[in-house]
Amino acid sequence: MIEDAFLRFLGAEESRCMLLYDLTKSRIPHSVDGIIHMRNPLNSMEHAWANVVDLSPYNKECYALLVTKEVNEEMHRLRCTLKVCRESFGIKLLRCQPYAMIMGRQKRNVGEAIGFVKGGIKKHISKGTEMNRCRP
Repeated sequence: MIEDAFLRFLGAEESRCMLLYDLTKSRIPHSVDGIIHMRNPLNSMEHAWANVVDLSPYNKECYALLVTKEVNEEMHRLRCTLKVCRESFGIKLLRCQPYAMIMGRQKRNVGEAIGFVKGGIKKHISKGTEMNRCRP
């Protein structure tokens, strides 16, 4: 597939999800909510509904909000997968900005999961606490 050729050319595994999302989105009519049906970047033999949350407006401390027990439980309840692509363990992102991709078998569940993640970030920013360091 053409996606595989692009991935080999880029040589950046961290950009796999975003590349597949962008390529698919460019070939299909745009959906109002941004949720598209695409090849699953984690298992190329499957397809999934997916959407992306851009994390570039936030700093690294905000990413920790996405790997909490509460988020994991909600993703499990909705039968969705959350993949966070960011700089970590000294590995730099070379080909993309930080993002979170949510994938699932049901479009409605992906929509709920996106709302949950965006709502959690917004709620944390609006708290005004000492931990409120998500903004750049």
